[in-house]
Amino acid sequence: MLSFVASFVNATLPERLSLLSVLEKKLFHVKLLPVALQNALVEALCALVLEDGEINENVLKITSEIVPSTVIGYPLPSMARLLERIVQLIVQNAQKDEGNSLVYFQTIANFLHGNVGVRLFLAERQEKKELVRILAMLLNRTNNQSHLIYSMSILARLVLQDKVGQKLFQPKNIVQTIEIVDLILMENNVLEKQSVELQMVCIDLLADLATQPSILTVFEDSEELFTLTKVMLFERFQMQNCNIQAPLHYLSTLVGLSHRFRRDLIKIFPNFANLLPIVQHPIQSVAIQATKFFVTLLGDDKTIIKTLVDTETEEKYSTIIVQLFRFLHNTIASLVHNTNEVDPEHYLDLLTSVEYEHAVQISLLLTSLCQDNRMWAKSIALVNMTQLVALTQREAELIQSLPVEYYLQFIPRFSLAFLTLIGILLLHDDLEDDTMLREFNQALQIPEIATMISRGLCQSVNKQWSHNVIKFLRQFLIQSKAKGFHERISLMTLADGLFGHNQRIQDYLATTRSAMTKSDAIIQGLTKQLDRAKNEINTSKSTWKEHLEQEQQERIQLQQDFERKLCEKEIEYASLEKKCASQLAQMQLQIDEVVEKLYSKTQSLEKKHRSLQECRFQRCSLEEENNELKRKLHVLEIRIDEVAQAHAQASFHISEKDKERRNIQIEYENISEAYAAQSVEFMALQEQLESIHKANKEQETKFEATYKQLVLLAKAHKLQSDELTKALEERDQYATNSRTSRHSLATLEQRFEDLQTELEISQSEKSKLEKTIHRYEHQLHETQLEIQILQDNSIQTKQQISFLENQLAIKDNQLLEKIEASNAKDKLLSQRIHDIDRLKSELKKHTKVQALIHQLSSHTTENVNLSPIQTHYVQETQQDF
Repeated sequence: MLSFVASFVNATLPERLSLLSVLEKKLFHVKLLPVALQNALVEALCALVLEDGEINENVLKITSEIVPSTVIGYPLPSMARLLERIVQLIVQNAQKDEGNSLVYFQTIANFLHGNVGVRLFLAERQEKKELVRILAMLLNRTNNQSHLIYSMSILARLVLQDKVGQKLFQPKNIVQTIEIVDLILMENNVLEKQSVELQMVCIDLLADLATQPSILTVFEDSEELFTLTKVMLFERFQMQNCNIQAPLHYLSTLVGLSHRFRRDLIKIFPNFANLLPIVQHPIQSVAIQATKFFVTLLGDDKTIIKTLVDTETEEKYSTIIVQLFRFLHNTIASLVHNTNEVDPEHYLDLLTSVEYEHAVQISLLLTSLCQDNRMWAKSIALVNMTQLVALTQREAELIQSLPVEYYLQFIPRFSLAFLTLIGILLLHDDLEDDTMLREFNQALQIPEIATMISRGLCQSVNKQWSHNVIKFLRQFLIQSKAKGFHERISLMTLADGLFGHNQRIQDYLATTRSAMTKSDAIIQGLTKQLDRAKNEINTSKSTWKEHLEQEQQERIQLQQDFERKLCEKEIEYASLEKKCASQLAQMQLQIDEVVEKLYSKTQSLEKKHRSLQECRFQRCSLEEENNELKRKLHVLEIRIDEVAQAHAQASFHISEKDKERRNIQIEYENISEAYAAQSVEFMALQEQLESIHKANKEQETKFEATYKQLVLLAKAHKLQSDELTKALEERDQYATNSRTSRHSLATLEQRFEDLQTELEISQSEKSKLEKTIHRYEHQLHETQLEIQILQDNSIQTKQQISFLENQLAIKDNQLLEKIEASNAKDKLLSQRIHDIDRLKSELKKHTKVQALIHQLSSHTTENVNLSPIQTHYVQETQQDF
């Protein structure tokens, strides 16, 4: 799992999209990873959400499921951009009266859950007041339970300590909140993922609100919460119930709220022996959650343990404790079965597995239970010191082989929990066997166990482990019995472990400091190169400015010469214009006479032309209407086809989702039925064994009684020999019956042993397959790293080439600008020459026009029909002048 997360974090954005399906199946495993890896994974997912500038809601859902179990701190850049974008979308959609997606509220609520840094980040945003206002208005407007609960969760985690939060969460509003939460949690047969998540958010909302003392008192006095607790404890808290996660989370949260809730829960708690087997639930996530609940419920309070552990069901406790110890021993065997060198990646994957976490919680539960003398007496015979030594040696080898960045995050939780469990059992005042205590004292002198103890003392991940180790050492050092053993024990081994741990941390600090000095030297070299580049740029700018000034002076001189020549040309143009104006006036008089003659003929032609234009216009309008109707009809047919296709696809997707949901439900029911059937068969076998033992005892008592009677009767009278033979025959029958019963018992035991061997063989084959898979994954990761290095080198070379190309392009642009400036000057000169030529051509046109006028005056009416075109040309030439 660690290698997969590292490859996901280091992958490119398209590669991360391809790995999302695998990540979605391993969400529970991600919650068991170290904090640093979780933060890196969340940062990578936030960058993936905003890949195309828009929010990818599928990736956002996965991110919001991972975030609640992660200690984030102050948001990193990608996470900060994502939060700002979601807040902006909520505000914008509210201003436009558009609905917001539930994923946005869910994401912000999960980011705020237990993360003070995110709350400070959102409090610093300008949109905070607008966000709070929108959420407060949403509480009164919406009828959707999900939007309502998530809005209250965001407000409780964001402004509960402020004045706004005190106004929003007044006592009357708190009562309404309790009613809504009670209504949601009272729903039966909740199997959908969204409904289960909503119930869990309701429970977290109660925990967030209970941080205020005034609200906590309202919760403690609430009758609705008391009845809800009874329902959760007596009705929902059953192994056969599918939705057992919400009751477990509710009861665990309730125990942690206050001492009064814990006291009231213990008063109404049902038979503890009937509820304890839930820690072996077939769904391991449920079993872990149940074990954590019992650990928090029991704690270190011996009175609570004694009140819950009753004396009437000691046989049930003995079977449960044997099963729990067997689970611990099997888990240890799976961890230490390989005697070769430690593979850090494979072993770290085991440490982040669900089985490892379950074994840790089972050890803590047994540690709490064994504080009671009756439970201690049942557990002391199940202690196995060799497994403790093997487990600690294995995890010590792992610690020594880990790199420093993983070493600081890794805590040998199973070794510490198992060590404290055995310490509770062996450092007890009622222990009479000194050999076990001597063996335990010798085991504590092993350097690997000292390394485990020092790692538990010197860690900054979870304070509870340091507390457990200190408690164990105090009990070990002040134990009143067998003081001679403690006096002969040297603490040098523990001192060596602590010294080695601190020395490794100092080496890591020294390496980091040297790396920082090297990076500082590299940064100084880069700054010097930047200064040189800046100086070169400044010199090039100064030379470029001088060159521009020279060009500007030359341009000014050319402009002055051009203006002088232009003034001369304008004077010449004015003289020509006066001459042409006098000539045009004469020509205009002649043209007006001709125009009057043509006006009458043009009117008749225009009337005919108008009638034709109207007919053409009507025809075109009719054709356009017809084409528009055809186009609309075609569009409607296409739209009908698209709607039909969309309807078919939607119905097909709905049917597929229904089939998948039914298949999943059937598989889950089959698993629960198989587990129940196996448990019933096991109990039936135990009952048969007990009945057979009882029958054997009764037969033996009957045999002794009959034998005594026969002896007395033989001495009393010889005539009763017949009765003696009958009695002997009955004895033989009883003997044969006992032999058959013992033979059936032996066959049953042989069958049970065969089942155990088959299970061990399947587990070994499974472990071999997992090893091969992890080896292939490691090889694939190495090839991906080599490809990444080659890609980085190619990117660097491309960047250098692009930099050189940019410099060449800049120089080309400068040359082009100079060429364009010279071309512009040439164009201005050519335009002036063209103007002179145009004036000459216009003078020639005027002479031609005069010749045409003389021709028009002498020609017939046929030539007159062409005159409108010539008059139009004359008018245009006159406008040009």
